[in-house]
Amino acid sequence: MLSDSNPELSNDFQIGEFVANRSLNTLVCQTSEHGKSSIPIEPKVMEVLYYLASHPNQVITRQELMDNLWQSHVSDGAVSRVVGLLRKALGDNSEAPTYIQTVAKKGYRLIAEVTSISKKDEPKKSKSKGMNRELIFLIVGILVTLVLIYNWVSKTNQPPPSLTINQPQFFQLTSEQGFEFDANLSFDDKWLIYRHRKSIKEQYNLFLKNLDNQNITQLTHSKKDDRAPTFSPDKRQIVFTRKTLNDCSLMLLDLDTNGQPLKETKVYKCGAFDHYSNVVWSKDAQSLYFTDRASAEVPYQIHKLILATNRVEKITTGLDNYYGDNELALSPSGKYLAFFRNKYWGNNQVYILDLETGKERKLLELGFLAWNISWTADEQHLLYSDNRNGGMLKLIDINDASVQTIFNSPASINSPELSASGSSIVYSTETADVDLWQVSIEGLVKGEKPTKLAASSSRVDEMPVLSKDGDRLLFLSDRNGSSQLWLQDKNSLSVMDSLNKDSRIDGFSWHPDNKQVLVAYSDKTIYRLNTEKNTSQLIDLGNQKSGFPQFSNDGKLVYFSSDASGDWQLWSYQLDGKELKQLTKAGGYRVKVGNDGIIYFSKYREKGIWQLDLPSRSEVKILTGSIRSDNFSICDNRIIYEVDNKGTELWQFELSSQKKQLLLTTSNSSRFTFDTVNECQSLVFSQWENIESDVMMMKM
Repeated sequence: MLSDSNPELSNDFQIGEFVANRSLNTLVCQTSEHGKSSIPIEPKVMEVLYYLASHPNQVITRQELMDNLWQSHVSDGAVSRVVGLLRKALGDNSEAPTYIQTVAKKGYRLIAEVTSISKKDEPKKSKSKGMNRELIFLIVGILVTLVLIYNWVSKTNQPPPSLTINQPQFFQLTSEQGFEFDANLSFDDKWLIYRHRKSIKEQYNLFLKNLDNQNITQLTHSKKDDRAPTFSPDKRQIVFTRKTLNDCSLMLLDLDTNGQPLKETKVYKCGAFDHYSNVVWSKDAQSLYFTDRASAEVPYQIHKLILATNRVEKITTGLDNYYGDNELALSPSGKYLAFFRNKYWGNNQVYILDLETGKERKLLELGFLAWNISWTADEQHLLYSDNRNGGMLKLIDINDASVQTIFNSPASINSPELSASGSSIVYSTETADVDLWQVSIEGLVKGEKPTKLAASSSRVDEMPVLSKDGDRLLFLSDRNGSSQLWLQDKNSLSVMDSLNKDSRIDGFSWHPDNKQVLVAYSDKTIYRLNTEKNTSQLIDLGNQKSGFPQFSNDGKLVYFSSDASGDWQLWSYQLDGKELKQLTKAGGYRVKVGNDGIIYFSKYREKGIWQLDLPSRSEVKILTGSIRSDNFSICDNRIIYEVDNKGTELWQFELSSQKKQLLLTTSNSSRFTFDTVNECQSLVFSQWENIESDVMMMKM
């Protein structure tokens, strides 16, 4: 047994029946029962294990673990999750532990024997007999030389590793009042440039932040909007767009060695004043690539400006192209230019242009608008953001055009850009006060103030949904860095990490047993979550897109919307018999089930809320004005629903009297989600307030 403090614990150590390899993040059980199988664990789980093993028999508080092992603020739930995963990997029982003991109201104590493993502990090999020592040295030398040559050849023939985001670290680079966008790092990662304004009534100007000393310099003082700044490779110049409602120019700003502004020069007057594209430097810093068009009647084309002569040439044709080319990104080698083409507005097509041959290659069609692409260091992938639902960072493989999601966020991710080293991403994101609140409907009518729920944190906590008995609360939160589903159960808080998936969660609803949950994703798949076991399973509904699932009151059926018949309709799925039925013919989108079993739903193409009689399949419209994206809740005699009216309004509608009553009004800049419980007696909700934007850095 080691002493009570062992800061020099080796990367390989034995704890009880397991050998831990810190470099590989693995545990190997030494018992014959497990056959010495290797168990992979998350890096953060290994960090916690190593920290506990370095302080055996000591009580380590949760706060000590958070202070030493987490770069940013996290909740107790993050620690509980990691310790839970560690116990699971070790096969430990929290009630009768043999490895990690929970000390009530204090923390954790490692009680298993810990032994450091060093090279001297490894079995000694027998000495060679009958062989000359010099000959042994010669053979070993030849083998070592061959291995070194092989490794060198392998490394020179292999591209650098691509971008992976396992457990990113987040750093807030700006926290000014107002809005910051268009973040760009210098090639040495020392300086940050961005545009900023204090309020929507002001114009954007450019600011430079020295990341070494944290000094901020305002670079421009224009009454016009300065946008899309980009450093030259030697960071002695910045190119940016200066625009008003009827004017647009490309500007160069010279900097001294300390990042102070010297001189502004207009290098090009844009033909189109509605200019939102970015500008990029050539590899040799002698030219600029940008998009422009002569007027609003013709598509955008990519142009090249040679700075020494001010000569401008078009390098894409604009033929068979409606809106045009924008969002440029130059590859690290300077050979390729990636860009989006909007042949039809609302549909980005991804292209790669070979600057040496002039040949274009269409990579794929996204089918929606996306912004800002950038290359990975190996030139094998393109990074972009998908902000249709929250924020998602995605990678496109330029060889097979496959797309993978590498990060989810509850807030949009604006203008993501990889650093030149490929080790970090800078982006802008919304910041706001987003907490979970509860209030009775009667109290809301009387003007009572809501009460903040205990589950709230300093991060984005949103989309609260209560179990049928009102005792368990599910909500989305980014307190671990990415958007995950969390469960508040009496006095415990835990993350449902079995739901790790590329797509963002769209919504979720409880089973009558208050244990199972239906979870819908933005890729229109539905999963069944067991909150007791923290396990999830895909519900196989075929290839159709499906959303807004709800259990029937007996828990045997799932009601959901689907496009299987070509338009959005309501369907049912019998969980035991796996039987699918289409319930509507005239459209169906959001669906809710009343306590009496009656189905209520909205439609994709018509405003209002309908009632569905299942035996006859007849539909009755009971409410007007509500659109498909508006949330609503059903009680025996009431509908609580939201209306988007220059902000969100929450209304109550009594089915018997047909009376409407306004319950709550939010500002036009806020976002609002809600749920009801106890026959609509109580309301839980999240609301985005004081929305601004800041520049963040994500380090991989």
